[in-house]
Amino acid sequence: MIPQVFLSFPSVLLAWLSIWITVVFFLCLMLYLVRSRRPLSFPPGPINLGFLGNFLQLSPSAPHRSLMQLGKKYGNIFSLNLGGEFLVVLDGYSIIREALVHHGEVFSARPISPLFLQLNGSHGITFSNGNEWREQHHFAVSHLRNLLAQVKPWLVSEARRLNGRFAEHHGKPFDPSLDISWSVYSAMYKVLFSHHPDHSEAAIREFMQCSMNIMSVLPSVSVKLYNLIPMVMKFMPGAHQRLFAEWDQLVEILLVQVKHHQMSRNPETPRDFTDCYLNKIEKKSGDENSTFTLNNLVACTTDLIMGGTETIVSVLRWLLLYMTVYPSIQEKVHHEIDVMIGQHKEPSWMDRVKLPYTNAVIHEALRLGNVIPLNIPRQTTKDVQLRGYRIPKGTTVIPSLTGVLFDGKHWKSPNSFNPNRYLAENGQFHQVDAHLPFSTGHRMCIGVNLAQMETFLFFTFLMQRFQFTAAAGDLPMNLDGVYGATLAPHPYRICAYLRK
Repeated sequence: MIPQVFLSFPSVLLAWLSIWITVVFFLCLMLYLVRSRRPLSFPPGPINLGFLGNFLQLSPSAPHRSLMQLGKKYGNIFSLNLGGEFLVVLDGYSIIREALVHHGEVFSARPISPLFLQLNGSHGITFSNGNEWREQHHFAVSHLRNLLAQVKPWLVSEARRLNGRFAEHHGKPFDPSLDISWSVYSAMYKVLFSHHPDHSEAAIREFMQCSMNIMSVLPSVSVKLYNLIPMVMKFMPGAHQRLFAEWDQLVEILLVQVKHHQMSRNPETPRDFTDCYLNKIEKKSGDENSTFTLNNLVACTTDLIMGGTETIVSVLRWLLLYMTVYPSIQEKVHHEIDVMIGQHKEPSWMDRVKLPYTNAVIHEALRLGNVIPLNIPRQTTKDVQLRGYRIPKGTTVIPSLTGVLFDGKHWKSPNSFNPNRYLAENGQFHQVDAHLPFSTGHRMCIGVNLAQMETFLFFTFLMQRFQFTAAAGDLPMNLDGVYGATLAPHPYRICAYLRK
C-alpha cells in the first residue's frame, strides 16, 4: 500500500504553486500600479488607461493635433504615459522657450530609442549625448557654416536643373515630388561628397532611392512596435526588417565614398564635409578619447541625410501647393521678383534682402507646413523645476513645435496662410520670435543655414520662371498634411507654365 503522504504530494505541490502564482501576480500588479502612477509633483494629464497608457488619446494619423487638444485641457505643460513610461509635453511658445533656452543645458539630452540604438548606436549628432554630442555637434555646425561658400554654386546648379525638369513637362499636369526630391538629394550628396566626375546619375539615384526608402518605412506600425518590444520584434518579419536592410545598404554606399575620399583627398583643400571629417580624424589619431572615428563619420552623415532631405522636400512641396491654392499671393511673388531681380538675372542668396515678400511667403510655409510637428524628443540631464512641477532627471520631453507655430497668443488666425505676418509697415521683412520651425536651444537644427539657403534658391528660381496652376479636375486641393517621417502634403498635381 502507498503511504498517504505520497498520495497527498500532488495536491500539496499544486497548492504551493497556486500560492506562488498569486504572489507573483500581485507583485506584478503592484509594480504596474506603481509605474502607472504619476510621480509626485508631476504635470497633470489624462487618465492612464491600464496597459494601454494614453495611446488611445493620440490619433495615429495626427498625433500633433491630439497633443494640441490635450494642451487646451491640461495646460501648456502636461504628461502622458506611453509604453509604460511617463513623459512630459510642452505646448506653446513661452513654455518651450523657458525650457529649451533658459534651462537649455538641462533639456539638452536625447532619449535613444531601441530603433536608433540598433541603427547608429548612440553615435552621430542627433542621438548622441554628453561629450560625444558636444564634439560632434560643434564640428558639424562650424564646418557646415564654413562650407556654405562652396555650397552656393552647387545649389544654383541644382536650381537650374530643377527648372529644366519642370520645363520638360510642357505645362501638362505632373506631381512635382520626384523632381524636387532629385534636386534636394543631389544637393545633399554634393555637400557630403562634393562633385566628382565619377559621381554618375546612377550613383546619386541609388543614394536617393535608398534614403527615400528608409524615410518611407520609418512611420510604419512594425517600426513603432520595435521601439516598444525590440526583443520580440527583432525575430519577427515586418517593415522594420526592410528598414534595417535599407540602412545597411545606405551605410555601404557611404563607406564607398569614404574610401574614395581617403585615397583622393588633399588635407590642405577639403572639398566637402567628408574631407573635413577625415582631416579631423587624422588630427585626433593619437587621442585615445577622441570621438572622431569612421563609425561617427557614417553616423553624422546619416544624421545629415535624415534631417536635411525630406524636410526640405516637404517644405518645397508645401510652397508650390500654397502658390497654386493662393494665386493672388503667387502673383505678388512674381511681381516682386520681376521688379527687384528681373526675369533674366538668376536669383542669388544675397537677393533675399531685396525680396521681403518672397521671404515672408517662405517663412509662412515653414510655419503652416509644420514639417516636424512634434520636434525630436529631449531628455532631462538632471532634476528641474518648471512652472511649479518637478521633472526628474532622465524624463523624456516632447517640445511640440505645433504648439509653438500655432500658438494663438503669438499668431493671429494661426490656421490661415498669411505672409503679411512677417512684414513691417514699411514693407520690410521682420522676424517673429515664435517662428521656430527649426526648434531652438542646444539641439536646434544644425543645418538651418543650409536649409534656408536651399529653400530660398530653389523656390525663387522656380517662381522667376513658372506660373503654377492646379491640374484640371483636381480642385479643391487638400491642405491637410500626411503624418509620417515629416508632415508632408497629400500627393497633388500641378501645371507649370513658362512665364512670358
